Amino acid sequence: MTLNPNPELGVRAAAAPRLIYRKPDVLLDRSTHYCPGCGHGVVHRLLAEVMTELDLPAHTIAVAPVGCAVFAYDYLNVDFVEAPHGRAPAVATGIRRVRPEAFVLTYQGDATWPPSARRRSSMPRLAASASPPSSSTTASTA
Repeated sequence: MTLNPNPELGVRAAAAPRLIYRKPDVLLDRSTHYCPGCGHGVVHRLLAEVMTELDLPAHTIAVAPVGCAVFAYDYLNVDFVEAPHGRAPAVATGIRRVRPEAFVLTYQGDATWPPSARRRSSMPRLAASASPPSSSTTASTA
């Protein structure tokens, strides 16, 4: 169909397409290796969207334990630290005390999250520091 820009003929010019989704820059352009039906890929995308929306990637330090969750560093363009099995919250606490200006989060699979000791699910869990970085953040004296 050819559009005539002549308004006398009653034909309107085509409107620019509306952007519905754009891949966040923090989400690396790689195919995932997770098992079919695994929730890690969806959580990676959601985490990348939220971090981009809040302008956090430049200030983020993520902690991932052993297991499938450790592969998040292959897909998210933020600084990552690996932690021993079940110790990601402790490592994240230490990082937050040393770097109070950073946004620290733990990315944990179903085998390393404490509440999952009795029941397992296939969805990874996230835990983040209490406050995002700001210019007025000060270190705790506790």
